[in-house]
Amino acid sequence: MSRPDFLGFSFVLRSPDSARHPMHRARFALPVCALLATAFVPFLWQQRAAERLTAERLMASAAMQGAAEPAPVAYKSRKLCDLSDERINESSGLAASRRHPGFLWTHNDSGDGPRLFLVGTAGQKRGQTAAIVTLQGAPARDWEDMAVAGTGRSAWVYAGDIGDNGQVRSDITVFRFREPALPLKDNAPDLVLPYERLTLRYPDGAHDAETLLATPDGHLLIVTKNADVSLVFMTPRPFVADATQTLERIGQVRLEGEGWPGRLITGGDLSPDRTRLVLRTYTAAHEWRLNTPPGASATPTKAAAMKSAATKTGATTRPAGHPSVGTKPAGSKQAGHKQPAPVASVPDEARRAAWRRVWSVAPRSQTLPPLRQGEAICYSADGRHWFVSSEQLPTPIYEVEPDGAPQP
Repeated sequence: MSRPDFLGFSFVLRSPDSARHPMHRARFALPVCALLATAFVPFLWQQRAAERLTAERLMASAAMQGAAEPAPVAYKSRKLCDLSDERINESSGLAASRRHPGFLWTHNDSGDGPRLFLVGTAGQKRGQTAAIVTLQGAPARDWEDMAVAGTGRSAWVYAGDIGDNGQVRSDITVFRFREPALPLKDNAPDLVLPYERLTLRYPDGAHDAETLLATPDGHLLIVTKNADVSLVFMTPRPFVADATQTLERIGQVRLEGEGWPGRLITGGDLSPDRTRLVLRTYTAAHEWRLNTPPGASATPTKAAAMKSAATKTGATTRPAGHPSVGTKPAGSKQAGHKQPAPVASVPDEARRAAWRRVWSVAPRSQTLPPLRQGEAICYSADGRHWFVSSEQLPTPIYEVEPDGAPQP
């Protein structure tokens, strides 16, 4: 029997007298194949064209609405040092100091106390511990990531007790303290500082997470750690000491990586100017460029400028009873610091919509240096490159910077 192949399928074609007339079988098969081709091939072409058009429309729509756009592709990395302090044996979070250029904050994973180390990345302090800060009486169940937001004396250092491998915690905790001015002498000072704490709950049950992002206006973002799709949550209100907030889901991230190490998100950071965002896995970093920083206008509004000027002269345009972002809330353990400049408020729905648009565009991806268990990443204080570290001794610090790409 004749078995003509068409688009990968084999057909057995029969006619009433096919057994007696082989040539008739061939004459019967050809018109059928032609008919199928006429009907099926245009259908496939239309389907592929529709898929391309849909993708193009989505990308165009995202770009028009102020979503992220791809960041530079080419990067180069170099090892700066191994940290000399063997107490830093599971560097799980990194953040660039705002008050001490050339220094990074880091902390250990679960098993250590509530302490953070300030380490040098340049000059005579490269690889050396310059200071240790312990949060007085704070728990340290599973610290996984940290962040620094703000500038100068207004900078806050955040530490996220957000890990939950068994996904059994009813709530998680984020601590913060004002970044202190330190002498940075030969003998590293060991400071015990007060702190503020915020309790967070997920709206849909427990999640494991290792990524904490912080914005200058006090909002926090947490990205869960999942091998398939990671969820992104945000606090509905700015940080308020001794309060409890239920997180809001604002998106999800599905990364393309080789095996589960390339898809599990273990750390992240916002650039100091809030124009870029980076998330990392065990093997790669993924960066988004933000057209308009979510939660802030690209250009301050006239009302915001008037509010700032009024604040500097001691006047106020804020309604009575409305708390100022960055002021010391009731119950705070932190005191004696200059308050940060006010941040222009953005309607909650506009903020959420802006963050949802971020994840609609694929990031630029970069393979990271091979590390035994690399989990932490942060931007430098000037935002020009990343730093990455690894758990397990010796603890290396790598610098990853654009290689011939446009600088921010």
